[in-house]
Amino acid sequence: MNDFDTRRLLCPNVIFGITLAILSIAFIYAFIPAFINEPPGLKNPMLSPRWLPMVMGWGCFILSMSLVIAEFFHPEIAEHHVHEKSLHVLVLCAVLLSYVLLFETAGAILIGVVATVALFAIRSVKSIVAYILAIALPFVVYFFFTTLLEVPLPTGIFME
Repeated sequence: MNDFDTRRLLCPNVIFGITLAILSIAFIYAFIPAFINEPPGLKNPMLSPRWLPMVMGWGCFILSMSLVIAEFFHPEIAEHHVHEKSLHVLVLCAVLLSYVLLFETAGAILIGVVATVALFAIRSVKSIVAYILAIALPFVVYFFFTTLLEVPLPTGIFME
């Protein structure tokens, strides 16, 4: 680790890890307090509606930072990733940001389909079955959450 290579900072895993870490911190400190209300007089913090989102946010932060740290301790892996297309990283970050920012507006189904198809496309998935599943699975997940679990998800342009 004596000869620090700045190309490691441009690795897809480093860029994605830092982006995800920033979004995780924003989720933990901005979105959870703003959008999830804590009922008064709660005796056990694990019963709070904020508990699971906080665990998921911190878990995502820890995993994203471990991805960044792993690139610096395994230079042979980092060297392999330097040669990947930077377009993949940009598309991956754009998909992640659009998923976060457009989830309410576009709806869970549409943004789920677009994100999954975009991720398959940048990884050059050739199977037509995979793309059919990428289109069908967001519908299944949406109806599972809204019908069986009674968790409201945004419909966006569908079913308005």
